[in-house]
Amino acid sequence: MLKILSCAQPEAKRSLFADFDASGGAWVVSDLQSKWHLQKELLRREGVLEQACVWRATELWRHFAFQLQPDVRLLSPELAQTLFWNWIEPMGLPWAKSPQAVPVVLNQMQMWMSLFSDPQHEEIMPQWFQANPESYVRWGHWFELCAEIWRRCQSEGLVMVNWLPAVLLSQDLSALVWERELTFDLGPQISQVEGQLIKELSRHFEVNLIFPEAPWVSLMKNTLRPYDDLLAQPYKGDPEWQPSVSSALEFGRFSTQLAEVKDAVGRVRAWLDSGVQPQQIAVVAPDIEEYWPALQMYAQQEGIAFCKPVTARLGSFLEMARWISTLRTALAKVSAADLEMFLFSMQDQPRLSFEDFRVLFTHVYDSYDLRRASYLFESAVTPLDAARTLRASEFLIWTLKFWSTAAPTQRLLALLQVIGQEVPPDLELLPHQWLSYFEGILARREQTLRPADENGVWCVSLSSADWLPVTHGVFLNLSEGALRSVENTPVSSGEAQKIYADTGYAVGTSDHQENEFELLWFLKREWNELRLCFAATDFEGRVLTPSKLWMWAAFTNEQLKHQPEAPRVTRWDEIQRQSPAQLAEVRRWDKVRQQGLETGLTRDTSIAVSTWKPSARERVSASSLERYWNCPFQFAAERKLKLSDAPALDLDLDRRTRGSLLHALAERLTEEPLRFDWSDEELGDLIERCRADEKIRLGDERMWPALKAQHTRLARYLLDFEQEWRRRFPNTKTVGRETGFECSWDLSTGAPGAAGGAVTLSGRLDRIDQDSKGRYALVDYKASSANLRNWKSWEANHDVQLALYSMLVEEGLTGLPAGPVTAANYYVIKESDRRKGFHLRDETSELYSSADRHYNFINEQEKSELFARLREQINGAVTALMEGRLNPEPESEKVCGSCSWRKLCRAPHLN
Repeated sequence: MLKILSCAQPEAKRSLFADFDASGGAWVVSDLQSKWHLQKELLRREGVLEQACVWRATELWRHFAFQLQPDVRLLSPELAQTLFWNWIEPMGLPWAKSPQAVPVVLNQMQMWMSLFSDPQHEEIMPQWFQANPESYVRWGHWFELCAEIWRRCQSEGLVMVNWLPAVLLSQDLSALVWERELTFDLGPQISQVEGQLIKELSRHFEVNLIFPEAPWVSLMKNTLRPYDDLLAQPYKGDPEWQPSVSSALEFGRFSTQLAEVKDAVGRVRAWLDSGVQPQQIAVVAPDIEEYWPALQMYAQQEGIAFCKPVTARLGSFLEMARWISTLRTALAKVSAADLEMFLFSMQDQPRLSFEDFRVLFTHVYDSYDLRRASYLFESAVTPLDAARTLRASEFLIWTLKFWSTAAPTQRLLALLQVIGQEVPPDLELLPHQWLSYFEGILARREQTLRPADENGVWCVSLSSADWLPVTHGVFLNLSEGALRSVENTPVSSGEAQKIYADTGYAVGTSDHQENEFELLWFLKREWNELRLCFAATDFEGRVLTPSKLWMWAAFTNEQLKHQPEAPRVTRWDEIQRQSPAQLAEVRRWDKVRQQGLETGLTRDTSIAVSTWKPSARERVSASSLERYWNCPFQFAAERKLKLSDAPALDLDLDRRTRGSLLHALAERLTEEPLRFDWSDEELGDLIERCRADEKIRLGDERMWPALKAQHTRLARYLLDFEQEWRRRFPNTKTVGRETGFECSWDLSTGAPGAAGGAVTLSGRLDRIDQDSKGRYALVDYKASSANLRNWKSWEANHDVQLALYSMLVEEGLTGLPAGPVTAANYYVIKESDRRKGFHLRDETSELYSSADRHYNFINEQEKSELFARLREQINGAVTALMEGRLNPEPESEKVCGSCSWRKLCRAPHLN
């Protein structure tokens, strides 16, 4: 017999539970938190507790299913994900080509379970589709796939837990052995299938159903629809319902979810200080796990204990992460993150440096890329045949060969226990499918690190807050997306209701408003204080929309806030505002750590104050000086911290490596006497030698023929241009190719000098031409004309290389006899262009023509003034370097966008 127990207030439900006979009844709830609380209350009240007196609904359905179908095997979500894809992939469906199709199938399988549980379902839906052809066109193919999956599951005796209510409906419930009176307290979490099952159970057993009589039900009609067939008359609610006005309600609006957390913790601290007991306080959110990491940290600083366990996913432990990364690599499921874990975690002496690893494996696309350092992956373990199916035991035996004997095994044992419990012993899958299954378990299963403090502040999700004995609360994340969700399913709500009306089978709804219902039910409690909060952005900076219920209730209570408020000050804020000495006392730091903090704060708050040690000796080049002017910290990262930004291997050559290859090629092609009759075969051989000399590696060797052909064309461009140039200027002779030099810089005179000083100035000149009168022309090879400037713009843009080299050549500091530099140009080989830079206007020039139209001509006075300003500029930079002025002061914040050291930098605008 079915008895409806209407409850208009949460207190009414508590009264019912106060009269609950634990010896002869069974109370059924929807969540674990409610079950735990009711068990605790019964234990306090009765002194003893029978296990069968409080159930979660899923536990009860399992118990009934085991009685009626003892041979059925429960299928976990992780195994279902893997197994279903194993069935779907061979079908070759054009609209289900990836494992991403499985979540869609799982969602729709749940939708159709009440229909599938009927043996006649294969006749029902074809008839319905004939009357509704437009529905068949849109989603009939998904239904047929789900039906095929269901047939496979039936044949192998597999069923998921959330399918059990529908499966039970197809069984003879009179065969159940059950002696207790059932009281169902499922609230809005009840499904239509569960409603039908409860109705069928009431034909054989005494069943009580608690109906949450909510006057606002007209706002969310689908939420209580499963109760419609169970009530004598459908409950319509109050069409004129309005949110209540209460002096206990407060409304908060914040800019970010972090501000929400700070205010919530500050509010809880204030309540505790005023004498409110921790168990009378709750921090609630639609999904508390979203807030828990930040809440935990702030609560720890405040010394607030929360009644919530600290857990970690199995895959987050180092030994498990390394093991699964090794397995992915061994099965050719390669990624840079897995390789890093494989090569460096739990390794006292890695087989290569991290810098080499970054160069080799930052960009990894498939197992072919492992050939870049194949010796690293040599293993005595026999590889698996990727096309041969294995049982779980066979796959486990192979995977355990990769387990580190020095690693702790408790998490591995937890994984093996899960596998042993839920995997059928005769199930065979491909190796990569078993790997996906393992990954799913590691990503979802958790291990408790610290149990909940039973005397702490409640910290729960909204669906678990029904039975909490609290008088003070903070509700977080009253955003529209958190309280209401719409499933992405092709079956509309209207079609679902039409199927129910035509066939009698409950398909359910895609519009979920259970959280909205739970919120309003939550508000009906007797509160001393309840704060309802909304944040404009989440922890990742995404914009959130306030819930209509939050705005409506705030407006009704005349507390609607249009602007964010500042959160309460927390203990963490107070600590951070203390002086370093006070902070060191609070944290119990030693003097060294305190001084380090003071130094760091000084550096970060006052960029002008240097915290770098002055240098007795320094080595600079034109490029390093340009980086210093760009930002002193770029210079410090490379020269002081010895950090490398060597380019990572990829499918194409990076700009720096291309430049190295191009320079090496140009150097060999301009050897005197020049040849212009190179064949393509000779050029190809030359490019191969250049690559070998420069030790150039490729991310994928299959790309080399195309790159080689490209550089063959560039070599041909250079030869053609040089042949024409030498025809016009026959007295040109190349006297320096990749000419290295080393001299010093005298800070007292602000000028370069012979080698041996405190400041060493070094560099390499790409090419130096000379004419019959001893005049020089400098050439700097470039792959592209982007960002190349004429001499008038050099000083403003700290583009000093050609000007500096010209000055040093004229003073005889590069190993060549001193002589006038009449030209210094960039040579863009691809464009056959040698104009950018400067040319001295000289009608007698044998290296170029003063009759050519250029914007780069310079006279002797202008060149002298350019060199003078250059000496002053370099002297200032070198002086600052020697004094240790290396704080991050970028010339422009635009520089930071492409800086390799951005994440390490302490520039104020980046922190």
